[in-house]
Amino acid sequence: MLPEQMPVPPAGMVMPASYEPIFIANVVLLAFVAAWVLRMAMRMKSPVPVMIMLGATLATGTESMWDNLDAVWYAAIGQTPLYRGFDVSVPGWVLLAYAWYMGGISCWVYQRLHQGMSRRMFWTVYFFGWLANCVLEMPALHMGIYAYYGAQPFVLFGFPFWQAMGNALTPLLTAALIYACRSEFSGLGSLLIIPTYPAGLIFALGGIGWPTMLALHSGLGYRATYPAATASFLIALMLGHVASRKVCRPGAARAGSYQTDGIRRWAFLRRACSSPCTASKKGLSV
Repeated sequence: MLPEQMPVPPAGMVMPASYEPIFIANVVLLAFVAAWVLRMAMRMKSPVPVMIMLGATLATGTESMWDNLDAVWYAAIGQTPLYRGFDVSVPGWVLLAYAWYMGGISCWVYQRLHQGMSRRMFWTVYFFGWLANCVLEMPALHMGIYAYYGAQPFVLFGFPFWQAMGNALTPLLTAALIYACRSEFSGLGSLLIIPTYPAGLIFALGGIGWPTMLALHSGLGYRATYPAATASFLIALMLGHVASRKVCRPGAARAGSYQTDGIRRWAFLRRACSSPCTASKKGLSV
């Protein structure tokens, strides 16, 4: 008889009362990020940031697929889900989180790539995103809103750290993809970003996580999931390396810093203000 391969989810989980504050917090975060993205779009005179955010929102439709593959279970009892797929009840706040987290980070990275992003900054954003993902997920896990199950590797305080590899790199890779193909997204072509974002997300999360996903459903337990998660980490580094070499500018930073538009404007104003003073000194010397 063949061994059972599918991990068993905690189907009896009940959505706690803390679900409502989590939902409200995501609404507030989305409002702030959406206002910032609209301002960015107006400053850039481009609809691309808005399309990126809409694409990230659409990507919520892939969540139940990842939950099934990554062995994630949302408490199904006591909530009205946004939708159900693969027997997973995806709550409404997940749509908001996709929009402000995935969409917001991708918009920021896209803007930075336009201004000139160094490879060092690319990797700084990646590892900061990894840390931020851990910090954001741990409270919800502690509250019992959802849980990871099965032979999850590298778990700390209920959160398997391998999950953050894909969650942190995905918005960077999708932003890099859109930036690399930006000539195709001008005018009405910017609407193509909306379906492109979920495709990029599937490539990133699936490309990084497939060894661990396979191991989680192999029935071999930790002796399979730990080596597989290590392989996923190496794949994440490889994809990040390739993407950063493609879209980052080697001369964009010096000693780990980079110039923003504000700094450039300040430098211009300084030169403009110093010019009359220089001219008056020359006049006096004559």
